[in-house]
Parts: sequence; structure tokens; C-alpha cells
Amino acid sequence: MKFQITKSAFLIAALGAGSFSANANELDLLNAKNDMASAITKMGLLTNSFTEQGKQSPSLTGMKIAQGFAKNFDDFIVQRLQQNQSCSDIQNEAEKNINAGLNQGRDSSMGAAAEKASKNVEAAMKNYIKVQCANLTE
Repeated sequence: MKFQITKSAFLIAALGAGSFSANANELDLLNAKNDMASAITKMGLLTNSFTEQGKQSPSLTGMKIAQGFAKNFDDFIVQRLQQNQSCSDIQNEAEKNINAGLNQGRDSSMGAAAEKASKNVEAAMKNYIKVQCANLTE
């Protein structure tokens, strides 16, 4: 009987550890998306680029925008993986696209805080792509 209980406890512990490691990737992805939302929120506020409705709930607005970016990034990553591209190739291509997009809309008269927020959005986007690609290929 004692062996049966010990065996059951070991099995439960092993299953729990397995689900924890599977969820670690999901947690990393959730953190990356949250970082992107936070950076977008700060940039939106510092550049005064949110609509009046967005300003009423800036965190929610940032999360919605990040969710849209995440969906587009996910589609981009999946398409490239289906073409047998490596994560580093995907990251390089995405980095070029992100740099071009953000630099195109960057205002040279932005204050230091807004400039830093813009760079944080760029870094958060690149990190999301890196984490999601790793998540999908593991």
C-alpha cells in the first residue's frame, strides 16, 4: 500500500513538472506580449497618439494594439516557418520591417522620454517575435 501511494505521488509530481515546463514557454510569451503592451501604452501617452477614447483607458488601448501586433507577428512567423526559414532568418527579416515602420513614423522633435518609449516598443516587438518563434519550434 505504501508503495502504491509513493508511486502515485511520484506520478502526480512528474505530471505536474511536465505541465509546468510546457507552460513556461506560454508564460514567456505572455510576458513578452505584456511588455509590448506596456511599451505601446507608454509611447502612446508620451507621444499623445492615443485617441480621446484611448486616453480614457490607456492600458486597455495598449493591450488591444499589442494584441493586434501579436496576431500579425504570429501570422508572419508561421508563414516563414512553413517556408522552412530559421528563427534567426525570421528575426532578421522582422527587424528590418520593424525598423522601417517605426523610423517612418518617428518624429524628430520627440522628447527624450518619447524617444526612449519608441525604442522600448521596438525592443519589445523584436523580443515577442524571438520568444514566439522559439515557442513554436520547441
